[in-house]
Amino acid sequence: MSFFRYLFPKRRLKDQLPLLPNRYSSRRGNVDRRYADAIRLLKGHGAAKTDQDAMRLLKKHPGRSVLQIIAIAKRERVETPKLARAWERLKRLW
Repeated sequence: MSFFRYLFPKRRLKDQLPLLPNRYSSRRGNVDRRYADAIRLLKGHGAAKTDQDAMRLLKKHPGRSVLQIIAIAKRERVETPKLARAWERLKRLW
């Protein structure tokens, strides 16, 4: 069982968290408190680092819902398929 667990380990917690945006971030600018819930959602999903970044995203996409903005701005993880990772781990043993 431990060999099988070595080939197919569980995903670590850090691999399950959303990636932070790699765009330029700044704390300069005004934040409208009417959008506090939307800003919290954007930051929680990893689409923005600061409140001002979230406000910029809301202004950039005025006609879209918050979930659509998250889908556009969120970075996706590039994950290797399970069998490919297991094959790499097996090759490491040889």
